[in-house]
Amino acid sequence: MTVLRDRVRAVMEAHWQPEGYTVPNAVTYPFAWLWDSCFHSLIWAALGDADRAVTELRHVFRCQDERTGLVPHVDYEREPDFLRGFWGQSGSSTITHPPMYGHAIAELTRLGIDVPRDAVERAVAGVEYFLRERTHPSGLVAIVHPWETGCDDSPRFDHWGAADTTSWYEFKGALVSGATAIDCAPVSLSALVAWNGAHLHVDTSALVRALATRWDA
Repeated sequence: MTVLRDRVRAVMEAHWQPEGYTVPNAVTYPFAWLWDSCFHSLIWAALGDADRAVTELRHVFRCQDERTGLVPHVDYEREPDFLRGFWGQSGSSTITHPPMYGHAIAELTRLGIDVPRDAVERAVAGVEYFLRERTHPSGLVAIVHPWETGCDDSPRFDHWGAADTTSWYEFKGALVSGATAIDCAPVSLSALVAWNGAHLHVDTSALVRALATRWDA
């Protein structure tokens, strides 16, 4: 177990960035990803590094929209203009990810780590964004882009795009620009929103009822 712990720490240390987050891959993905960082925070906590656990968690909200509460799924702090043409803005993406920050906050708290109040408040705002802005007619949480489920490049969404990479990329770009839309409200994302909201004491009762109806059907 000690050997495994040391190996995990070595990997995390190698991917830690001075801005305060851990990258999935320093060459291919040198950016901060929303739900990746939530899990990284838990790893740092398990390794006994409370400072980095809290730092990574707080960094998740660096680009949060102060008006709507949306937390971007990618923070391009290192290269603000990376994919600017794709997203139509600098600094971050315009879509989100499953709000695993509720789970991260609950786990850090369970481990006796003091989570700053501002992080909790931002997490609450992030969950409330889904409940307020993304309600599907079914009562579940709607997505505006396949990546919001956390299943990047998943075959389950291929029927909305095309078989070749270029056409699929163009379709995803159209989704981002608002030129087209998908009518999709995944049970998986809805359940994660409800679960994380419960950790944050957010009222997700309407969403839970919608999920129960879906499952009963």
